[in-house]
Amino acid sequence: MKNIKWNYPKTVAEAARLIQNSHCILHSGGTALINRNLPENAEMIDLSHLGLDEVTKSDSEFTVGAMCSYQNLVRNLKILAPNSLLLKSLRNSANTPLRNRITLGGSIAFFPPWSDLMGALMALEAKIELSGKIEGQFPVLDYVQSRELRNATLIKAIRWQENGVRTEHYREIRTQSNMPLFTISAAVNMSQGHVKEARIFIVGVRDKYKRLTELESWLQGKCFRDFIDGEIADMLSLTFAGHRINDNEYLGKKAAIQTERLIQKLVKEI
Repeated sequence: MKNIKWNYPKTVAEAARLIQNSHCILHSGGTALINRNLPENAEMIDLSHLGLDEVTKSDSEFTVGAMCSYQNLVRNLKILAPNSLLLKSLRNSANTPLRNRITLGGSIAFFPPWSDLMGALMALEAKIELSGKIEGQFPVLDYVQSRELRNATLIKAIRWQENGVRTEHYREIRTQSNMPLFTISAAVNMSQGHVKEARIFIVGVRDKYKRLTELESWLQGKCFRDFIDGEIADMLSLTFAGHRINDNEYLGKKAAIQTERLIQKLVKEI
């Protein structure tokens, strides 16, 4: 049996100091550690005493502590923002026991290919607050792309805004309890019925995630009447891989079709 040492910091500063030890592993909800082969000299840093689980809204900005669970965020957003993209993406994510355990900070740091969270955060241009080797506030997309930001740092909070933006989320599942094979998250700013700006992310592809930048550019200035059925799906080339994928070509075509349907739903005049 491995002799794992546990640390129980009472402050963020103490936790940030501990994480500088390369043997230390952050423990939030614990779901990312299931079936993980921990080293013999592992030290766990329990984050449950840091009070990082609050959900607040100030003007148009949401701030959520990194230790907030999916279920807690869903419960709060139903009251604070019933049309939030984060509510759309997380209300059916995992099952109820797991939603009570999975934390936002842990899910961002782990970023599994079946994530319902990450595409939504990137589409909303969300930012995270870091402590540790690097301090400050950074876009979630930068955190995903930068090994330096992920090294010996602790996520304290997540912030985003949703004012005046239309959003939608799609998850591809075989059964209700399955982890999604892919998710599509989109945020669109409209002006007089035309697309002013679009941010579209698909998670679960071969490279884990993909921003559909060509589609975003193509959409600028267009309205729903400009769309031709099949045009968006035909311009997308999406590749999937991994043991959970039975037919890459089929899934790529289905993801393209679902992306087109999602965009049509967002841009259609209300």
